[in-house]
Amino acid sequence: GSDAYEIAQRFCCTVADAETTQPDTGRIQVSISIGVSELNGRNIDFNSLLHEADQTMYNAKQAGCNRVAVCE
Repeated sequence: GSDAYEIAQRFCCTVADAETTQPDTGRIQVSISIGVSELNGRNIDFNSLLHEADQTMYNAKQAGCNRVAVCE
């Protein structure tokens, strides 16, 4: 859980710091939102785990740009 959060957080920072440009419009700011879900010993199938992470990603998006949210 905490390792996944830290990796996702570093990924957000890397994407935010990356230089992205378009010939006509110049620099474009890119951000990402990531949802993290973990097994924690639960007996859950992959699709359910993915659905949790997806819903958590939408929570991160609602909280603002360039965020990581962890499913509780």
